[in-house]
Amino acid sequence: MLNLLYYDFLAVFKKLWYYVLIITGLAFVVRILWSEAFLTLFDNSNFFIGLVIRYVALGFLCAFGVLIVVIAIMVQAQWFDENILSAQGQLTNMYPVSSVQLVMSKVINSFIWAFILSLVAVGVFSVFCVGTDVFKGMVEAIADLSTNNNIKISFGSIISTSCFFVATATVNLISLCYLSQTIGQVFANFKNLMVLVSFVAIFVVVLLLLYLIFSAFGVVHLFNEAIANKQSETVVRLVMSMGTRFSFINILLSFFYGFMTGCILRARLNIM
Repeated sequence: MLNLLYYDFLAVFKKLWYYVLIITGLAFVVRILWSEAFLTLFDNSNFFIGLVIRYVALGFLCAFGVLIVVIAIMVQAQWFDENILSAQGQLTNMYPVSSVQLVMSKVINSFIWAFILSLVAVGVFSVFCVGTDVFKGMVEAIADLSTNNNIKISFGSIISTSCFFVATATVNLISLCYLSQTIGQVFANFKNLMVLVSFVAIFVVVLLLLYLIFSAFGVVHLFNEAIANKQSETVVRLVMSMGTRFSFINILLSFFYGFMTGCILRARLNIM
């Protein structure tokens, strides 16, 4: 199993490392552009140009960050197809491990990469923001929110909760890609179409089930009521608690999708 993890990690690393390097370099460039020293290069007549350059660079950094997440999902979905479902998969299937272990190795590898990218995101944010007036303003705003509403939150807790949720949600999507790709292979015709249909169908059904479950426990009503009555304390508490709960739900769903993928590989595609 460890050899599988290493093999999967190395395969994804070869396709992602330069994107991580690029966004790290972009973060330092944007940090320089947002420094006061950069604005001193512009006088009053063209000061606006300096501001435009700042925000365009920041927008490009954010867009590239989102693009990396999309690329990470696509790379791992493509690796699953190459390593298990394609002709190369015939060699992979000769490993002395079960189909479930093959898939779980890739699910765990997805978790590893999701948290690596989360750490990169925190590092990029730190390079860009820490020590600036924007960062100080955010910390003070969160401190005021905590004090005024008598709730214990901090800038660090918000960042960690957000990163944990985004990381687990990304793995959830990747695992769903594995499952839908495998379902598509079951059909003799229109395999690519069935991959898309199964992905959308499972995604919508799971969202609907989660909504019904949270509605049954009164969480949705409580959240809507808090927003209608402008109860910021209740809203913040619910958002923080739901972020953590959804993260663990994402983890459970990821392993469930992985298990179902392994079962389909064994039962319908004759991959032991």
